[in-house]
Amino acid sequence: MGLRSWFTQVDSFDIFKKVVQAIKNNPDAYGINFILKLNNSGLPFMANSVLVAWSGDTNHSKNGLPIDALRWTYSLEELSSKFSKKPDTLGQIYNSVPEIKASMFNKTNKQGTSTPNNKVPYKITVIGYPCTFKFTVSKPFKPFNYDEDDGRNKILLKKMYELSVDSPCHAYEDYVIEIVRKVRGGEHWYLGS
Repeated sequence: MGLRSWFTQVDSFDIFKKVVQAIKNNPDAYGINFILKLNNSGLPFMANSVLVAWSGDTNHSKNGLPIDALRWTYSLEELSSKFSKKPDTLGQIYNSVPEIKASMFNKTNKQGTSTPNNKVPYKITVIGYPCTFKFTVSKPFKPFNYDEDDGRNKILLKKMYELSVDSPCHAYEDYVIEIVRKVRGGEHWYLGS
């Protein structure tokens, strides 16, 4: 048990309302801290996105979030320090839900999906060993080849330091990526040492 802070990107006013309701109805969620309308992109989020900043008790506080919002929910620890120290430098902060209007969201195309100005970040999830953690990169990698350095291990090492990943038995430099599985929107990495 412990306090967790989250940022959830919402792409439409309808999803925004569902996220607000899910947070309100979840006993493990403590509530919305503020809403942030980004001026520019702030990885992993897209430019002009609306982000709900909220908190809760452990991962159970994410229960009930719509699936569209769950895939765009990141803990504060996974994000740049600007999100915790100076979120007002990233965009406009709103302190209450009624301040958010449908006109604040990206225009939608005929299929009803958002049309962002930039590319969607590529999600990386390290599974199991030494622990499970997530981060994003700006573009996909070329196909994985264990014997060839394609930049994945360098990014892995950098992200392990940035996120202070729990590794009780090995130095971060001891880990290598052994298996890469492509998933929709990213990759799952399985490490060895």
